Amino acid sequence: MWYTFFFTLSCSYLTILLIGSTFFFKGSKSKVFLYYSLYCLFLLLYLFSKGTFFDNVFGKYSETTFFKTTNWYIQIIFYNIYVFFGIHYVGLYKNISIATKKTILYTSFSITLLSTLLFILAQVNILSAEGYEKYFTFFFLPIYLILVFYLLYLILFRNKSRIKYYFLTGSFFYILFALTAFLYSIADKKIGTLDPLILFFIAVIIECTFFTIGLTTKVQKVYKDRLKFHTELVKTQNTLNKSLRSKLNEQKQLNDLLIAEKEKQRLETQVAILQNKALRSQMNSHLVFNVLNAIKLYILEKNNEEAVKYLGFFAKFIRNVLDGSINETITLKEEINIIENYLKVEQIRFENDLIFEIIIPNTINLEDYVIPSLFLQPFVENAIWQGLKSIKGEKKITVKIIKKNDIICISIDDNGIGYYPENKKKDNEHKSYGLSITKDRAIQFNKDKNTTLSFTIKNKKDFSDESGTLVEVFL
Repeated sequence: MWYTFFFTLSCSYLTILLIGSTFFFKGSKSKVFLYYSLYCLFLLLYLFSKGTFFDNVFGKYSETTFFKTTNWYIQIIFYNIYVFFGIHYVGLYKNISIATKKTILYTSFSITLLSTLLFILAQVNILSAEGYEKYFTFFFLPIYLILVFYLLYLILFRNKSRIKYYFLTGSFFYILFALTAFLYSIADKKIGTLDPLILFFIAVIIECTFFTIGLTTKVQKVYKDRLKFHTELVKTQNTLNKSLRSKLNEQKQLNDLLIAEKEKQRLETQVAILQNKALRSQMNSHLVFNVLNAIKLYILEKNNEEAVKYLGFFAKFIRNVLDGSINETITLKEEINIIENYLKVEQIRFENDLIFEIIIPNTINLEDYVIPSLFLQPFVENAIWQGLKSIKGEKKITVKIIKKNDIICISIDDNGIGYYPENKKKDNEHKSYGLSITKDRAIQFNKDKNTTLSFTIKNKKDFSDESGTLVEVFL
């Protein structure tokens, strides 16, 4: 009665554990559940051979060599599986050296290999069933117990996991009860009135109970760790999302600022273009009036030749101004032609008191360089009307172009009264406004063309004994 009860209980218990551990292995792919399911499987096969059903069906084979040796061989298999299950159960591989790992691995593998070889020899009648039983009792079992006690020592003193106590407790009861049952069985004695195998059944139930509790604790810990990790991950993701939203908002604000800045630059460019066109389209009313009066005077004096000549220079200059109001940029050669025509008009108007000179080396090709249209004209005009107009005697302007270190320098040199911006008169304020727009045009040109167009205006008295103004334009 008690034999059947504990046999049925242990087999049913192992079957449930086998199904559960297999299910968990499929879900987690953890080796500990793989070894546990294999351990339960072979332990269940061994117990199954001890039942009355097996005796009723296969009883006539119980005395055969195959049956007897298989009985011992199955025990060898699940005992070796027990070793690897214990190692993965507590995570012992993390706490022992490579040499210790190899010692355990090679010992278990060697014993299994030898046991398998002897099992095969027994099947071909080279080794008897009694010989295989003696091999199990006097060779395998002592070595296995040494290996198991060494493993338990490592688990107890080298491993810090609390789950080890479940494994140690279960193993202690199994070894105690199973060895007792084994010793009584080989002595062919009973424990009182009970079959020794009942003690073995109890050992299996107690051991697997502690193993299962430990595995449940381990699964719960893994679940809690994963839940904690997931919580931290979600928290981190929320923080990152918040940071990302903040960055996106900052980027949006930056993009809005860039768009606004771009729009501002566009409007500034349009304003600069309009101012530039206004400046280029402006002509000094005195210049037009005086030129027309001079032409009228030549005609009245019947100096038709001078009148035609004067009118030709003036017409060319007017055409240059009109062309310049259409084109944003022109070549340096075209700009110099404009300056030359303008100076010729002013030269006649000053009754040849104005002398000008344009110096250009043959090594410089003026068509290779681009400049804002009518960019130099305000400097020349200021030189005449602010510097030369009020002096007596020879009035001279020199326009010179040189190239140094890949930089073109255009100098406009006059011998007038000099440059005193702080003493400007009100009637010349429009000239200062012209220079201001010229500076803005240089800035806009540099932005559009990625160049370094700039200019300086110096009083020659500041660095020489000569009077006058020196304008230098760098291109």
